[in-house]
Amino acid sequence: MPLTLWSIFYGGFGLEKTAFKNLPREKQNLILEGCIEEFARYGYEKASTNRIVKKLGIAKGSLFLYFGNKENLYFTIMEFAIREVISSIEERLFDLPVDILRRLKKIAEVMIEIYAKKPLLFRLFLGLTEKEAYSFHDRLALRFSGETQKLIENIFKGIKTKNLKYDLESTMEFIRWVLIGIKTDIVGDTRYGSSIEEFKKYYKEKIELAIKFMSDGIYKGGRGKNESCRGRT
Repeated sequence: MPLTLWSIFYGGFGLEKTAFKNLPREKQNLILEGCIEEFARYGYEKASTNRIVKKLGIAKGSLFLYFGNKENLYFTIMEFAIREVISSIEERLFDLPVDILRRLKKIAEVMIEIYAKKPLLFRLFLGLTEKEAYSFHDRLALRFSGETQKLIENIFKGIKTKNLKYDLESTMEFIRWVLIGIKTDIVGDTRYGSSIEEFKKYYKEKIELAIKFMSDGIYKGGRGKNESCRGRT
């Protein structure tokens, strides 16, 4: 069952203070949603607790009473985002194609669907892989290394490899580069806030093109006519 804003603090992994737990559930959710939006839009460094409290209409001292400091607040929000997105992905890992490119397309479509439903949380989840100069970022990644590794294994389990031209490791490395490129696009998308349908259409087209490149190659008339290009300038 997917996590909820309520369950994050009663599931044993929040960094909140007792004062926050004592708030009415509705107020807790409003505070968390405001914090999620701020960090998703601006990242840790540029996120402003002043903007958060102004939007929520609460005192800044109250926010720090609830979470201690900005780092703990961010850590708590990121924990929730990671668990929520991983849970959402795992729910959709069924009837996966054995062909590696069809599998890649399926997984990419799952990611798009999750983003469409939970754009702020998904942007936070993707932001975890960005290299930021904060020690707690490594701590957060380490804390969830088991879950993320298991997710990766489940995503690529059962793939048919005998028809691959190159070894699986090299193929997976190339696919990883493609996914990193798409992820970087999403994280830095200047059209953030545009319609979900526009977003889905844009990235589905990018994924279709990436799959076609990987399947057909980039040369006209097939690879054989261009073998002589190897080693030339």
